[in-house]
Amino acid sequence: MPGTKALRLAHCFAPRSPYKETGYCIEVAYAAYEDVRRQVRSATTGQQLLLAQGRVTPSIEKMRAQRPPVDVRTRESAQV
Repeated sequence: MPGTKALRLAHCFAPRSPYKETGYCIEVAYAAYEDVRRQVRSATTGQQLLLAQGRVTPSIEKMRAQRPPVDVRTRESAQV
């Protein structure tokens, strides 16, 4: 059902994360929307305007371009 699933949820790794040396900054995982709702933040007016124009910051472009480590799995695939 639309709106009940957060398809991407970024988790910050701890300073000693094994992924830090590879330059990988976030883990993308499936999570029920209800589980992550309190973590959702509203975009600022400036961010909303940039998103509406289809523009993103260099930081977002860098994160989107990252390939996940081979062993990063979604919760759903881990349960299979």
